[in-house]
Amino acid sequence: MKKKKNLIILQNNDLTKTLLIMKFAIILIFATTLQICATAYSQSTKLTLNLKKVSITDVFEAIEKQSDFKFLYHDALISKEKNLNIDIKDETVEEILNDLFTKTGNRYTVLENNLVVITPKELKIQQVNTVGGTVLSAATNEPLPGVNVVEKGTLNGTITDAKGKYMLNISGENATLVFSYVGYLSAEVPVSGQTVIDISLKEDIASLEEVVVIGYGTQKKSDITGSISVMNTENLDERPITRVDQALVGELAGVRVKQTSGMPGAGFSIQVRGTGSISANNEPLYVIDGFPLEVSPQNTAGGFTNGNPLDNINANDIESIQVLKDASATAIYGSRGSNGVVLIKTKQGQAGKARISFNYRGGWNETSKKLDVLSGEEWTERATEMINNAYVKADPGTQNRQASDDEATRLANIGSFNAGQILDPRWALPGHPGLIYLNWQDEAFRKGPVNDIQLTATGGNEFVKYYISGDYLDQTGYILGVDYKRYSARSNVEMKAGDKLNVGINLAPSYAIGNDPGIEGKDQQMHILAGLTPVSEDTVGLLYNTGNYPKYIYGGTRNSPIEVLKNTIGLNKEFRTLATIYADYSFIQGLNFKTTFNLDNANYTRKFYKPARVSGNVPDARQASGRFNGYHRVTFVNENLLTFTHSFDENHNLTVLGGVSYHLNTYNTFDIRTTAGFNTDFITTLNDAATSSSGATVNGSTTETKNVLISYFGRVEYSYKDKYLLNATLRRDGSSRFGNNTKWGLF
Repeated sequence: MKKKKNLIILQNNDLTKTLLIMKFAIILIFATTLQICATAYSQSTKLTLNLKKVSITDVFEAIEKQSDFKFLYHDALISKEKNLNIDIKDETVEEILNDLFTKTGNRYTVLENNLVVITPKELKIQQVNTVGGTVLSAATNEPLPGVNVVEKGTLNGTITDAKGKYMLNISGENATLVFSYVGYLSAEVPVSGQTVIDISLKEDIASLEEVVVIGYGTQKKSDITGSISVMNTENLDERPITRVDQALVGELAGVRVKQTSGMPGAGFSIQVRGTGSISANNEPLYVIDGFPLEVSPQNTAGGFTNGNPLDNINANDIESIQVLKDASATAIYGSRGSNGVVLIKTKQGQAGKARISFNYRGGWNETSKKLDVLSGEEWTERATEMINNAYVKADPGTQNRQASDDEATRLANIGSFNAGQILDPRWALPGHPGLIYLNWQDEAFRKGPVNDIQLTATGGNEFVKYYISGDYLDQTGYILGVDYKRYSARSNVEMKAGDKLNVGINLAPSYAIGNDPGIEGKDQQMHILAGLTPVSEDTVGLLYNTGNYPKYIYGGTRNSPIEVLKNTIGLNKEFRTLATIYADYSFIQGLNFKTTFNLDNANYTRKFYKPARVSGNVPDARQASGRFNGYHRVTFVNENLLTFTHSFDENHNLTVLGGVSYHLNTYNTFDIRTTAGFNTDFITTLNDAATSSSGATVNGSTTETKNVLISYFGRVEYSYKDKYLLNATLRRDGSSRFGNNTKWGLF
């Protein structure tokens, strides 16, 4: 090779070592996975180059044209100067690159796929370590597919294939692999330089014998054929949660829990294995202590118009939660189980001395992030640009309007005051005298304290067992005017009325009070906070466009959201009672009959009152508004189950279930609102509503809805040697909601 001295100049452009490492992280990962080595191709391929006044990148391009080599590098590492003269004949790419990079701070690496990676010399490529093997069952010596193989202490992992084989790149030969699989004991194996690690996992007998709640019964985990997720509720009382559905967030695979409202006490949206319908309800069926409860779809504001089955239920009363996810697991619930089923079992009494526990939890809630909106200074800058542009563009062609025209010139040109073309001169003055710049979000948001007090008692003997709890939750919202209080209690009592008869009652009354002056949704106060003009007259301040205080002439027409939040009444009240009475009779060993009577009675009311002084845009024409609405919902369910369980010759296990269910649901609503405001701001009830021009004071409506569901269902479970399993389910539903010609459906 012939070349002039000092013509190759490589610069790092003052890149720090940290920046270079960040830029080449992806390159190094890619390089290490391909096993770095110089291939036979790079040693045998000869190149001939004759180039004048070229850059290093030109040399790379010439090599790529004559061979299968490709170059990967960062532009900051390579000089762009065209100062090279290259004249070589029959040299390998390694010989060429050695000459190019001898006096630079860079190095090159040739990969197996003829990719040449250019990196700084101080950036070393770590040798990759790969380990693989096969995972077998210790009991059957058969391969286990889907076993999790993870490098301990990292997120680096893989799973075994259908033949139980795996392959994993690890950080070093001293790493430790963790093998885990449902129904098997986890195992940790040090790599210690090994490249092949075969392992046999032992069955977790305790886990396989664990009993899981399924539809209308229980089943050993090892016998389950459907897809069921079980949530660990052992430390549920230690988590800062206020609702049962909140406890499910991030806990179960295939169960998506979304918080669609930030209001205290608001329900969460739950979807099992994704969205099943574009327009219909996608919420699952909830079964609380065997009581099936449907949930209405969410409204546009993120709430549940007809209430949520988990409203007012104390999360600390929960003993277990299972989610049935596939058709096999949910078929016993028929059409209502199409979106999945959430089975919730509350705590029951335990025999022994009375145990009383007290739990207090305190804290606060606040906004984690505020919207980044224009400050007062930024708003006046944008407003100045817009007004100047509007003023100049409105020139009829004879006035030679300029953005620098003062107020007097603009008035003379326009003829009258126009806020869209004349600036407020105070914007340009130091301290903007007479004006106050506001951040409406800072004025509205706050830290809201949360206090939760719980008291439980449990105990009993061989004849009577009880679990009693009480809970008081006081949650102040993160924004003015919002708060939520809940009083709930639970009494679960089971009695042994005879050798063959057990009876019990579960009673859970609750009462909740919440204040929501209209926070979430389109044109509600949260929306207004983000968009209201951040400038007000200093004599008005936060009283912007309320009472006798006018709006800022350059600002919007909304009323001060701070005053609206402080003076609006949005009082929600819900009294709800969940009750279950059941009896379980054993005719003979293995043959049981159980009947349950379930009642869910909910009364909900909402009182809304917005006084005249925080309404409207004209002080003399402001008008109050009021509304009183609510619903009464009653769900009654009677279910009768006959279960037969028997084992034959220790190898055959059979369970047969048959049942009939009657489900009645009534839902009655009322809605009354003013037509012409109120006579005064002192009486907030509708009896003080003003009379409209038509002579009416209020208008309203009522609705009554009733539907019935009658069901017959059965299930057969058979297992042979706890290895071969059969599960068959059949359900026939007759519903008043079905069409006239299809009142019955088979599932």
